[in-house]
Formats: sequence, structure tokens, C-alpha cells
Amino acid sequence: MRKRILLIVGIALLCAIGWGFHLYFKTRPDIGSMKASVSLTAISLYTQYQKDETAANTLFLEKVIAVDGEVLDVTKTDSTLSIQLKGGDNGGINCSIRNIPNTIPKKGSRVTIKGKCSGFLMDVNLVDCVMEKP
Repeated sequence: MRKRILLIVGIALLCAIGWGFHLYFKTRPDIGSMKASVSLTAISLYTQYQKDETAANTLFLEKVIAVDGEVLDVTKTDSTLSIQLKGGDNGGINCSIRNIPNTIPKKGSRVTIKGKCSGFLMDVNLVDCVMEKP
């Protein structure tokens, strides 16, 4: 009886470790090769989330969207680039780019960025972004 319990616990532990390795080494989708489900301005996207977050989540959450807007701020770290697009008086669109492009946009310039919408937390957040038009 005791051996059977140890065997079941051991198998469950190996399955959990295997699943953890699978999730850790899982590749992220290439947004650059995906087609955007919708294309809109940063102001329009931010306004829709300000008016009704639930309805906007239905339209945009976890979908690839292309956003055109004016650059407010650019923050570069070792491995990521964060671009803030003007969306309204109180917030904007935060775009996280993992692979830093050769051309980093300047404040005040207009860019088009494609990324996956991950929701609204004071700003609309786009992840796994790529620069469509610098």
C-alpha cells in the first residue's frame, strides 16, 4: 500500500515537472507574421476602454491589433523597449517590444505598432509588439 502511494506521488511529481518545463520553454507567437484583427488610432482605443472596459475587452482582449498614435515616451531596458502612445488626458497605450528595433522612435513622432492587447490598467497594454511603421 505504501509503495503504491509513493509511486502515485512520484508520477504526479514527474508530470508536474514536465509541465513546468513545457511552459518554461514554450515559444511565444510571432506577432509580426500575424494579421491584425483591427486597426485603429491610440486615442480611439483608449476612449473605448474609458467608456466601457467590459465591451472593449470583448472587442480587443487577447487579439492582435494595430495602433497608430503619437509617441509620448520611450523607455529602453536591456531586453525590452516600452513605448507610450498618447491616448487621452489621463493615460495612453503602453506598448512592450521584446526585440528592440533598429530605429527607436522619437517623442512626438507618429508610429504604427502591432501587438496583443492584454487589458486596461490606467493605460491600455499591448504586449509582444512589433513596429509596423516607425
